Amino acid sequence: MKPEAERGRELMLRLARGDMRAFEEIVVSYERAVRNFAFRYLGDERKAEDVAQETFLRVYTARSRWRPDAKFHTWLFTIASRLCLNAIRSQRRERRVMRPAAVGGDGSDELAGAPARRTASPPDGVLAAERAELLRRAVAALSENQRRALLLHRFEGLSYREVAEAMGLTLEAVRSLLVRARRNLHDRLAPLLRADEPAAEGEEP
Repeated sequence: MKPEAERGRELMLRLARGDMRAFEEIVVSYERAVRNFAFRYLGDERKAEDVAQETFLRVYTARSRWRPDAKFHTWLFTIASRLCLNAIRSQRRERRVMRPAAVGGDGSDELAGAPARRTASPPDGVLAAERAELLRRAVAALSENQRRALLLHRFEGLSYREVAEAMGLTLEAVRSLLVRARRNLHDRLAPLLRADEPAAEGEEP
């Protein structure tokens, strides 16, 4: 099997020559990764699907302008991350003119005072899903640049240098973003990490 970088380059060269089969292969090979990246960034399946579709539309329209010396994987996720950033900015503009759904008539959060319901301990599958959701929320709570850098590096496997290229930042700025992102994630997930530690001897579990 060819290395990912070489395969992506060959597919783009074929697409630039008008080979539509190459475009189909690009979509099949990378669509899930792009959609998952967008979902982690935006936390919304419909918007993630929209970003994925727009990403591949832009890949197609830029086929003749793509530089063969560019790493396809980095270029692809540069497009996807910029589209996610645009979606976030658009969402913020919408929020300025829309009333928050969960806010009561007096401006208070209607759910804030609701008592927590006691439930039986969830099975392992449910617990794993809950923890995955906690991680997703923790990532979503990061600043835009921290979240973008973390997702590109940790989940999409881009090197520090490739993340810097994708974000238009210096290598040192990316290192700083990732250090802060990891620190913030650790702080937010500390209660969960403590819950996973075995109880000390003589201590209630």
